[in-house]
Parts: sequence; structure tokens; C-alpha cells
Amino acid sequence: HAEAIRLLEEASRALPERAPSLRPRVLGALARDLHHSLDEQDWDRAPALAEEAVAAARQQDDHAAIAFSLLALHDSRWRRGTAAARLPVIEEMLAVSVAADDREMVTQARLLRATALLELGDPEALAELETYCGHSHDLGHARARYGATSRRATLSLIAGDLDRARDLAAEAFTLGETIGEVDARGVYETLLWGVRRAGGISAAAPDPEVALASEPWRELPLLQAATHVGNDDLAAASRALGQLDLGRLPRTHDLEMLTFAAEAIAAAGTDDQRTHVYEMLLPYAGLHIVVGGCASYFGAVDHYLGLLARSRGDVDQAGEHFRAAAALHEQLGAAAMARRSRSEAAACRPSMDQSAPAFHRAGDVWTISYGGIEAHLPDTKGLHDLAVLVARPAQSVHAVELHTGHPPQTGADDVLDRRAKESYRRRLDELQSDIDEAEADNDLYRAEKARVERDSLIAQLSAATGLGGRDRRLGDERERARKAVTARIRDAIARIKRVHPRLGAHLHNAVQTGTWCTYAPTKQSSSRP
Repeated sequence: HAEAIRLLEEASRALPERAPSLRPRVLGALARDLHHSLDEQDWDRAPALAEEAVAAARQQDDHAAIAFSLLALHDSRWRRGTAAARLPVIEEMLAVSVAADDREMVTQARLLRATALLELGDPEALAELETYCGHSHDLGHARARYGATSRRATLSLIAGDLDRARDLAAEAFTLGETIGEVDARGVYETLLWGVRRAGGISAAAPDPEVALASEPWRELPLLQAATHVGNDDLAAASRALGQLDLGRLPRTHDLEMLTFAAEAIAAAGTDDQRTHVYEMLLPYAGLHIVVGGCASYFGAVDHYLGLLARSRGDVDQAGEHFRAAAALHEQLGAAAMARRSRSEAAACRPSMDQSAPAFHRAGDVWTISYGGIEAHLPDTKGLHDLAVLVARPAQSVHAVELHTGHPPQTGADDVLDRRAKESYRRRLDELQSDIDEAEADNDLYRAEKARVERDSLIAQLSAATGLGGRDRRLGDERERARKAVTARIRDAIARIKRVHPRLGAHLHNAVQTGTWCTYAPTKQSSSRP
């Protein structure tokens, strides 16, 4: 950014009085380049310049210039944990972009809003990111298509459709390379790391040809150490971390770097390093880790706090972090990360307690232990179910929650009754009338607001119907879940019996299945798997 900063500073000094409309844009562009510079001293100059750009644009009452200057103000305030503070700036940026009929800036505002909501764990983030992808696709040009494809990979990653996430990441990478998108390789890598983390330590190791090619943090051996951990070469990871000076970690606008530090140090770092990174991450507990503008998703901060706490020997604290992470993932709808956090929580039992089963998954392999005996099994859904039940002894877990990762909705009737559907349709008709009237009056902001509400209602109505528009019934969902979960728990216990007979017999007696499933080790179940 150094050359751009030099030229923009020269331009800001040389702007003639007769071209005041250029000043907000030049100041805004300078603020953005300063913020994205590697020189941290530049960061501190950016906010004041962005505020000056916004003030100058407001003086001219230029909606397009105000939107651009607000983008600069947003970027200059983008720091770890600032999502809630950034949202008001984004909302105003969106409104003035609509007023200016600037489709590019509207699309950019949608992406920033999705990013902030995702950091906060707000499920609305997913609909907002899908809206961004739709706007990008409608823009039509190659760079917008790249943005839509790469962010749809992020949506698939969050939803737990990891194969589709990888396919879309590869498609976006190919397009990005073709058009000269400078971030294409870095976005591809970070998406693959997200897939890898959601699927387990070895489920989606990055392609060796691109794994370290972008070198986002020069002279910091974080990616190398994390890759060694992924390859189970802890000695090499430890050597790499021995060269890491945590005091030299640069400030960054997101938490991506700290996830690599946490993952590698938890596995192969020193106790001092583990404590240091734990304390760096702790203030962000409850938030989610989003790379850049939804370039990738790495899960809840609490998951990485759990890794570090367990590596420090604090198993109880680790279990609390993993359970918190699982709840955050479930609230967002991050299915794969929810399963992983639940699995880690289930494994957090004090090592001296050999009377309780322990389930721990690394990649595609489960380590199960009981009574001082350990065994290994390939990954199956039934083992995930058992890990959840064992982590909640004597607690009843609904089969729907085990099957889908979400608690069942209440009631046994149609998800939407006739009156509710009629209400939805009346509102959709009203919104369509609003859109038509707003477009006739050239009121683009009102039309856009109505479209957003309409699209949201259509998504909700679609979710409540099955194929061909048939009503989904809650009772049907429960029965399907009961049958599926019962079958896979039976299969898992049969597999366990073959490799660990004692644990298999224990689970056969202690696990009850049905609409509600329970692990009750002190009782002999009346209904066995």
C-alpha cells in the first residue's frame, strides 16, 4: 500500500479548490489504504481522515461520496470485537448507497453487514450473506461473480456441506486466478482451512501446492506449525513454534491469526505460550471468527479457548468452553462445527476418572476409552450421538436434536397452520404492492427494504413446506429422527462391542433410545438400543 498512500497524500495536498467533490473520495481512499497497510503507525492515522472525508461529503450532500466515505470510516474502525459498533455505520452506508442508486456500494454494504452479524453469531447473517451473493451475481461482471462464488463457499462451510464448500472454493480460485484477483489464492487457502477445521484435523488438508503459497504473515511460522500439527508431526511443529515471538504478533482486524496460534500451540507449544494466547483470546469469548469479509469461517472463539484450556490441563474449564462453543454454533446453524465442539466437550473428562466412558475424535478416527482400556473406531454418526449422550449423563436428549443438531419445534401439527400461511401470503401481497408503488415513485430505498422483507418471508414459508409445497409436519420430523438415531446408535454400540467389549456392554445397559435418548449409567434401561 506504500505507493498508493504516497500518491493519495500528494493528491490530497494538490487538490484545487475548484474540485471539492474529489476531496472526500481521496481522503476516504487514503484512510482505507492506511488501515490496510502493514505499518501499524499508519492505522492510527486512518480514523481521523475517514471522519474528515465523511464530513466533507455531508457538506456537499453527495450520497455516493457519503457512502464511499462511510466505507472508509467502517474500515478504519474495523478491529477485533468491534462488530456491534460497526453496524450503525454499515446501516447508514447501505441507506445512502440505495439513495444514490449505487449497486456496487449496496452490494459491498451487504457483505459488511453479513460479516458483522456473523461475528456476533446472529443467524440473520446467513440470509444477509445470501443476499450479497444474489446482488453480486446480478451485477454480472467477473469480479462480482468471483465474490458470489467464494462467499457461497463460506455459506456451505457454515452449513456443514463441506464437499460443496471445497468445490465452490476451487471454482472461485480458478475464476479469481483468471481475472487477476489478488486475494484469490489467500481466500482459497483460508476456505480450505475452514473446511479442515469443521471436518476434523485431517478431513480436508489443504492442497500442498497452495497451502502456504500466500504467506500472509511473513516471518511468523504459524501456518507451518499448524500444518505440521495437521500431519501429526508435533516435533516439527514444536521447532517452528520455538521461533515464534508472541510479543511480535501484529495487530489485525480479525482473529484469523490467533486461531492458527491457538491450534498449533495447544498441540505443540509451551505452557507459557498456551497461557499467553488463551489470555489474548479470552476477551472475545462469545464471538465467532470470520476471516475478512466472510472469506471464511473458523467457528466460535470458545472452541479455541477449549483447545488451549485442555492443553494446560484444565479439563473442566475446557469442557465449559466446548459446551459454550457448541451452543453458539447451534444458534448460528453451523452444523459441522457444532458436532466438533460437542465431540471435544464429550472428551473433556478428568483422566483419573476411568469409570466414565470418554469419546474423542481426531479427523475420521474416534478414540474411545473406559475402565482404563482404549480403542479406536472410524467415524460414524452413531458415535457422534453416543458422544453427545455420554457428555450429558442422566439428561434426556431429543432424537431430533441428535439427528439435526437443533432442538425440535414445539407441537405436533403442521409447522405453519392455515391461518399463519394466509397471514404470510397477505403480507407478501402487501409487500409486492409496496415494491411496485415505490418503483413507480422512483423510491429505491423503500423498494429495497420491501424486497428484503419479502425475500425473508419467502425463505421462512419455504422452510415450512416440503417438496412440491406440501406442509411439513413436526410429528413426521420426530418419527424420522427417532428411527434414524435408534438405528445408528445400535450400529455404533455393535461396533464398539467388537473392539471394546466391556464398554459395549456398559453402553448396551446404560443407553436408552426412542423419541428421547438418555445415557443413565446408574440405571438399567428398560428400552435398550
